[in-house]
Formats: sequence, C-alpha cells, structure tokens
Amino acid sequence: KINPYEQSHPLANARQSALQRRAEASPYFHVTDPPEEIERLRYIQAKIRGFLHDPVSTLRKYPLTDTSGPAYYARALAYFRNAKIDLALLSIRKLTEEHPDNPYFHELEGQMLFEFGRTEEAIAPYERSIAILSDNALLRVNLGRALLASSNPLNHERSIAEFKTALLIEPDNGFGWFELARAYGAVGNEPMALLATAESRYHAGAKADANQFARRAMGHFSKDSQEWRQASDIILATMPDDEEAPDEIDTTPLPKPETEELPSKKRKEKPDVPDPTFISTQADASDNF
Repeated sequence: KINPYEQSHPLANARQSALQRRAEASPYFHVTDPPEEIERLRYIQAKIRGFLHDPVSTLRKYPLTDTSGPAYYARALAYFRNAKIDLALLSIRKLTEEHPDNPYFHELEGQMLFEFGRTEEAIAPYERSIAILSDNALLRVNLGRALLASSNPLNHERSIAEFKTALLIEPDNGFGWFELARAYGAVGNEPMALLATAESRYHAGAKADANQFARRAMGHFSKDSQEWRQASDIILATMPDDEEAPDEIDTTPLPKPETEELPSKKRKEKPDVPDPTFISTQADASDNF
C-alpha cells in the first residue's frame, strides 16, 4: 500500500503493462515465426538447460517419451554431465545420423569423447564438424586439441596447422595461442612456443608476462624474419606507459629462473623402489613453484 510516487521505480504491474504496450506496438507482434526458427530456438533452449541445469531436472523436463530432436540433445548433455558416456553417445549419435550436416552435433560428440579421455576417437567427429563449417575458429581449436592429445606424433604437427588456421580467423583468441604454444612445445620448437606464449599472455591482459616471453623468443630469430617483428610488436605494445620506445630492442633472452640445488648427498637418481627420503625431497622442491 505504498504510494508509487514515493518509490524510485514503478510498481511491478506498471512495468509489465508498459512492456506489454511496447510489444503490441511492434510491427512484428502478430508475425508468426517460421517452423525452422521455432525448432532452432528449441535446440538453443535444450542446450542451455542441458549444460546449466541439474541433469536430473533436465531428464525430468525431457523424458524418454519425448522423441523430438531437442529432447535428444538435452538428454545427451544430461547423460554427459552425469558421466553416463554410453547413453550420451547414443543420444547425440541419433542426431548426427538424422542431421549429418549440422556441425555442432558432431562437435558435441567430439567433446564428449575428448573429455572422457577417448582422444583418438574424438578426432573423427571434430574433423566432420570442420568439413561442414571450415571457417569456425572454435571448431578448429577443438580439433587441434584432440590432435595434440593424440599418441601419434604426426598428429602433433597437424594440430599446429589447425591452431594457426583458427588464429587467422580469430587473431585475438588467447586460448588458441596457448594451445599453439603447447603444440610447438610438443614438437620441440621452443622459440615458436615462447612466441605463441607471448601472444597468449598479451591477449589475456598479462602485459609483463607477454613482454618477457617476447624478449626470450626474439633472441632466437633473425631481424629480417616475420617472427622477430611479431615479438618486437608485442614488446613495444607491452611497455610501461611512462617509458619511451627504444631505438634498439635488446634481443638477449632473459635468463631462466635459477633454482636452488639440493645438497650433494640428496642429489641422486630416482630409485627403482620409492624412497621416502627422495619423495619428501621432491615434495619440498615442488613447493617452490
């Protein structure tokens, strides 16, 4: 019974009425959406509920008696989040069979396999998603991650190509740069791993880290190379505001952090049988990182 003039905001029923009037005044108020758009909305709702709601609540909302596509989609996600991978795969593969040209159904199958450690199996559905939607950076990063996690070293080189293609589409994708750094590390290319890490830290907003990694990378490249210029750009872009750009950038890589050596009597090879002394020494050393 508070006088609405004494409040800072309109009453709830007044707000609802205002929204109703604005909606009814829209020229699209009486326009019926096409069936394919309504179906697309239902898939969106199913995906949001499947990822964000409690799996039990999702399965209650989409019971087995519901044989619609969105219901299979929601149940696949609910089973996936409930660690019922076999049921999840059955549900999503029902959709990939009925809609083979939908890249996101293949992507979800790949994600399920990848996150359950079945990385070799995840490659094929990720590749199918790329074949359908080749200019999507996220799909290419996902494929690159599966290739990088593969036990086949040849796939590590392939992952680099996928990450680089994704970054041509989205140059500011910090996670893509991070995964590219991991891929270069896997093939033993330290200079490029340092440069990709610098890009990753730059796009994450960690300018000081980006500057240091770029300086460490720069010393490995010749001045006429694209990589040297890339590292130089990062260094100049991450300098403190109160510093002027130098005429000549110091290309000497920063020294790696020094670690304290253990006493000689404790420095020994890892024994065949676990040694409590060795284990405790290693644990103490790991506390420094």
